[in-house]
Amino acid sequence: MIRTLFILFITLFTSFAQADDFKFKLQLETVDHMSMDGAIVTALERGKTFITEKVKDSDVKLELESGRVYEIWIQKVGYVPHVIHNVHDEGDNKHKVTLIKSEAKYPGGIPPYHMANRVFEDVDKMTISAEMINDHVLLVKEEDLTSDEVKALERIQAVGDEQEKAQKKIDKLNEDLQKTDEDLAKVTEEIAKGQIAREDGEKQIEKTKKDQEKIKKELKDLAY
Repeated sequence: MIRTLFILFITLFTSFAQADDFKFKLQLETVDHMSMDGAIVTALERGKTFITEKVKDSDVKLELESGRVYEIWIQKVGYVPHVIHNVHDEGDNKHKVTLIKSEAKYPGGIPPYHMANRVFEDVDKMTISAEMINDHVLLVKEEDLTSDEVKALERIQAVGDEQEKAQKKIDKLNEDLQKTDEDLAKVTEEIAKGQIAREDGEKQIEKTKKDQEKIKKELKDLAY
């Protein structure tokens, strides 16, 4: 009987402990589709490191404590650091992050905000008391913004939208470029096997290489 009660107590205690945590999920990628191996994900709470992990793939899941507000930093050498502000247990807590390439040399540890790409978790449904909010995160009502501040935010949003559109075009062009490589390999093989006349095959190869150059130029124009 005592053993049964002890096991029940442990089970209830574990359940309550787990209920105090929430999961934060990240889907990571780089703008040039390189591996995420070696990237570092750090959760800060009131400016202090709560947890830090070196990741190997694109899917990351963090166990965070409820009732607290976090900053989530994603860093990888050769890319602009990315920070998500105001992460809490009532937020969306599922983010897709694309790291942008950079040749800048970033300092070790957490860099200054002006050196990072910053986004904010939605706070409309947030009910955590104000004293729990990170000291360096300022919440402002939209109606309290000046017209200049609203215009500045709109310009920032427009830049983000244009970058998202450009990235979709880049992804499509990269797919087209890969297909031209496959087409070249196929035609070359068909010529070698005598399945098509050499002259016809060479014409196809010439046309495909011109298509490749056109695609590469478009990719260069879209680079950001």
